[in-house]
Amino acid sequence: MDLIEQWGTGIQRIINRAKEYELPKPEFREIGNTFRVNLYRKADKKPIKADKKPIKEPIKTDKKPIKADGKSIITSKQRKNLIEKT
Repeated sequence: MDLIEQWGTGIQRIINRAKEYELPKPEFREIGNTFRVNLYRKADKKPIKADKKPIKEPIKTDKKPIKADGKSIITSKQRKNLIEKT
């Protein structure tokens, strides 16, 4: 039945499977009277890069100011334009 021969080989099998699937080395931890194995995914080969292109012109919108409690809410840019006109 080969049961006795299999005892104590679990950790080595975990390590072998991680190598087989090209995963990072598993981490084995003893925490109090418990045992934990941390398995990790494959690292991404290509890191995600942010788009570094500058915005050439602001986004234009045709949205009207929102009304709350019967009063108009204006943006800081609209407020600045109102102050400059007076």
